Amino acid sequence: MAIRHHLRNPWLALRSMLLRLLPGAPHAEMVHGEVRRILVIRLDRLGDVVLTSAIMPELGRLFPEAKIDYWVRKPFVPLFEQSSGFSVCSERPPDAYDLVIDPLLDYPLQSAKRAASFGAPWSLGFDVAGRGRYFTMPVKPPEGGELFLKSMARLLAPLGFDGEVAAPVLEVSAPERDNAIALTGFDGGYILVHPGAFYPSQRWPAAHMAQAIDMLTQQGRNVVVAGADSDRTTLEEIHRSLQRPEDVFFSCGEPLRMVMALMAEASVVLCNNSGPLHLATALKVPTVSTLGPTNPHVWWPAGEKQAVLVAENCSHCERSDCTRQCLAQIRPAVVVDRIDRLLESG
Repeated sequence: MAIRHHLRNPWLALRSMLLRLLPGAPHAEMVHGEVRRILVIRLDRLGDVVLTSAIMPELGRLFPEAKIDYWVRKPFVPLFEQSSGFSVCSERPPDAYDLVIDPLLDYPLQSAKRAASFGAPWSLGFDVAGRGRYFTMPVKPPEGGELFLKSMARLLAPLGFDGEVAAPVLEVSAPERDNAIALTGFDGGYILVHPGAFYPSQRWPAAHMAQAIDMLTQQGRNVVVAGADSDRTTLEEIHRSLQRPEDVFFSCGEPLRMVMALMAEASVVLCNNSGPLHLATALKVPTVSTLGPTNPHVWWPAGEKQAVLVAENCSHCERSDCTRQCLAQIRPAVVVDRIDRLLESG
């Protein structure tokens, strides 16, 4: 794995050189009045899908007469049930588009090829390691780390956008909130703990989570622990480690809209720097998150009342298989203190 990691950059440099020798999509200047159908493609992870949705209002302002479609994976379609201004699909749309946008800021070619396959007059995406040949409007990527939303503003610049992309906003209905309260039985507020993360290296240790939960319940606070089916083993480990698990409400594998409602009703969400964090911030919920190998210059949470605890001396290696266990250095007492301070600040 380490060898593959070190060979990646030379290989990408070679690939970029080879791709630039091949004919690419013809560069074309945008004609706003001719853009009637727009497709944004984001077929990867939860956090990326949530954060990318921030460009939808901006596209609506740039092209007020256009219909905008957002192509995401099927599990993420429910995220946008309360959203307006665009449609969401989980299968390849059969329609023809005037503008296709691939927001991926990474080196894989598949999404760039997918965008090009629509044959739209205009296509937009980042020129990472030769991907630009697939777009009629390739965008130069940032040279260093850049906050995700700032990169989205960079992506929209060829369309005439010259402002800042605001943080995404997701909505939960009043009946959904009532259902969350009924499920937990807590109507006086609670702290929601979500231990999930895409990579194991992003996870604060389950034993630390359990210690923090014990401290919170000893303070008399209500705690909900929620996770997806893929988090079941972690939730079971937390449950076994608690001093009084009967004082904590556990929710595993609930539908995504219920997870959103549980988050929306929480006073604070404690989580890792991964998809659940960006979901909570889009719901405008205060968060306390742990950050280890993730790049803080890209993935720092957007919005107010977002407390981030960074592992000391962590190099933010961005590796899924990091063995330094940097996150274990973040002590439960420090996390609980940050939660207390957020709650006291109102």
